[in-house]
Amino acid sequence: MVPAYCRYLMQAILFWRSHNLPLYAITLQNEPYHGKAAYPCMAMTEDMQSLLAADLCRLLRSNGLPTRILAHDHNYAHAPAAALTLRMARERLGGCVDGSAWHAYEGTPDNLEHDEIMRLPIYITEQTAHSSRPRHACSSAPSAAAWSVAYV
Repeated sequence: MVPAYCRYLMQAILFWRSHNLPLYAITLQNEPYHGKAAYPCMAMTEDMQSLLAADLCRLLRSNGLPTRILAHDHNYAHAPAAALTLRMARERLGGCVDGSAWHAYEGTPDNLEHDEIMRLPIYITEQTAHSSRPRHACSSAPSAAAWSVAYV
């Protein structure tokens, strides 16, 4: 599965590039711990994510593609799992993962205070209006802005 999925991701990168839209970065999988959601998804263990990162990195670099690879792409609350993924990827690759991607639905930014997470760039890749924000955080534009500043 890993080689085919890596080729699929590379083909997507090449498609966008051919339309004059080079991708700065790509995540390995949106919400890798939601394997049974009500929308298309695919669960991935930390080991699978680090293996995928290693194979994708080799494939992209051998084809001259500079697109950065971001691991995790899930909630702050899953920071321990993300730290493990990043450590495993670093040990497999020697540094081909370029950062981690985060959603602000569960947990807080304080969850990211882990050496393995903090050593690489951190990207907030998702936060929508239909989140698990407290009701008071959605009651007005100022409340929504204040919540976003605190959690995103």
